[in-house]
Amino acid sequence: MNAFAPDARGHLTGLVNQTITTFRGEPNRIVAVLDDTVLVATGKSPDGEAVPLAWVQEGIDLLVSHGEVRVGVESLGYRSAFVAAVLLTLPGAERATDPNRVVLRRDGWTLRPGEFIRRVDLHNRYGGSRQNGISPSRTTPNIFVFSDPAVGEQHGYLDHWEDGVFHYAGEGQRGDQTLNRGNGALLAHDTDGRTLRVFWGAGGEVEYAGEFTLDRETPIYWTKAQPTGGGPLRQVVMFRLQPVAAAIGVPATARRREAVTSTPRFSTPYRAADETTTTAPRDPFTVDPDTVDRGLRSHAATQNALSESVRANDLVPLSPGPADPDFDLAWRDGQALVVAEIKSITAGNEIRQLRLGLGQLLDYLDVAKRATSDTRGVLAVEAEPADKRWIKLCEDHGVTLVWPSIFESLFSGSNDGSLPTFEM
Repeated sequence: MNAFAPDARGHLTGLVNQTITTFRGEPNRIVAVLDDTVLVATGKSPDGEAVPLAWVQEGIDLLVSHGEVRVGVESLGYRSAFVAAVLLTLPGAERATDPNRVVLRRDGWTLRPGEFIRRVDLHNRYGGSRQNGISPSRTTPNIFVFSDPAVGEQHGYLDHWEDGVFHYAGEGQRGDQTLNRGNGALLAHDTDGRTLRVFWGAGGEVEYAGEFTLDRETPIYWTKAQPTGGGPLRQVVMFRLQPVAAAIGVPATARRREAVTSTPRFSTPYRAADETTTTAPRDPFTVDPDTVDRGLRSHAATQNALSESVRANDLVPLSPGPADPDFDLAWRDGQALVVAEIKSITAGNEIRQLRLGLGQLLDYLDVAKRATSDTRGVLAVEAEPADKRWIKLCEDHGVTLVWPSIFESLFSGSNDGSLPTFEM
C-alpha cells in the first residue's frame, strides 16, 4: 500500500449505509464491511454482493501513486464501476471524461485559510489523530497542528507570536519533552515531504490558519514550563513556524473583537446595530458551548452567565487589545476597572485551577494598575468550591471568588464609559 494511500477498510467503514454513484449514475449502497470483503447493494443485487477489499485497495493505491486512473476492467478489475465510485469519495478526487477517469489533486487539500471545519470531519477526510495537538496523517502528506491558548495553558503550553514567527510548544504533558513521535514528525516535515497545516482551536470546530513551515535558521529552541497538574519545571521544545503565503495569523475570535472595537485598548466588543449596519456583530464573550471542545463547555457556560450578569446591570463588557493581558472578561463598575478570569473546576482539579486562576489575576491586575489605580479582580468558577479557605485567600489578595448563584454580589456602581489605555 502507498505510504499516503487511505486504508480501504477504514474508508469504506465510514461509507456504510451511504449511497455512492458510478460514472453512469447507477447507485451503489455500502451495506457492510466484512473480514475481507465489502457488501454492496445495487439495482441488480438489492440484498448486496461481496466485493474483495483488495480490489478497492489496489484502486486506491493506483490512484494515489499515479494521480489518475482510467475507469475500466483493465485498470480497476471486474467491479471497476464500483471501485471508481469509491475513488471519487476520496479527498481531492475528481471526475474526468474522454476517457472516463478519476483524477486526484495534490494531496486532496481543499480548505482555504480562514475556513472552519469540525475536527472530526477534518480527520475523516484527511487522516490524523483526533486527539493530539500535533497530528501527522498516514493517509495524506500532511501534519496538522492545533493551537488553543485556553487548552494549552492547562498543560504549560506557551504558544505565541513574536516578530512574525509563531512559537509553538511541542507535545508531551508531563516530564521533559523529546523529539520523537509528533515532535519528531513536525521537525522532519520538510525532509519527509509533508505539508504543515496549522489550525486555531483544539476541538469541536477549528479554523484553518494556513500552511506553515519551520524556520530554516532556528527551527526549535528549548524552554521551561510546568507539567499538567503542577510540579517541577520541565524541558519543553518550542517550534518556530513561519507562515507560508496567505496564512491567518490571528484566530477568528480575536479578529471579531478587533473588528468591533472603538479604541485599541480595553474596547467594547459589542454594540447594537446602528444606521449603517443591519446586524449586530457577534459578541466574543457569548460562546456556544456546542462549538467548543467538551472540556471547555463548563468554562463557556460560566463565561456566558457572567457576561449576561454584567449587561443585566447596565455595564459594558470590555475586550483586551493586542498589548493587554489576556483576561476572559472586564468591565467598568463606577470608577473601578474589574478584570475577570473564568475557571472550570472539578473535584479532581479544584486546587490546581484555583491556584492557576488566582496567579493569572494577580498578573493581570499588576499590569492594569499601570493605567488605573482603582482595579478589582474576579475569579469566576462554575460552582461553589468545596475548599472554602479559597474565598478568604482570594479576598486577601484583592480578588473576589464567585460562582453563578452569587454573581449579583459583584455589582455596586455604574459604568462611567471611560476606558483605560496602557502598555504591557
